[in-house]
Amino acid sequence: MKQQPEVWDEMDHPRQDRAYFEEQLKACLEEKRHNQQLFDLETEPELIEAHIYRRLSLECEYRYLLRRVRQSEKPAPRARRWFAFG
Repeated sequence: MKQQPEVWDEMDHPRQDRAYFEEQLKACLEEKRHNQQLFDLETEPELIEAHIYRRLSLECEYRYLLRRVRQSEKPAPRARRWFAFG
């Protein structure tokens, strides 16, 4: 009998744990620093514009990754207990 392939929920995917997002966040920060260095040295208007757009893209990516890291910090919600008083 063939085993069915596992279906991964977005949060359960093995490559999307906290360590993965922290690693991606560090890489994004390094790329932002590198982009800033290139921007500071550039003299061609078209390339300056390209660095500006890349910086905006990296800032969006950074916010996303930071949100995912923070989400992984939150403990799982506790089940509520309802008591009947009577």
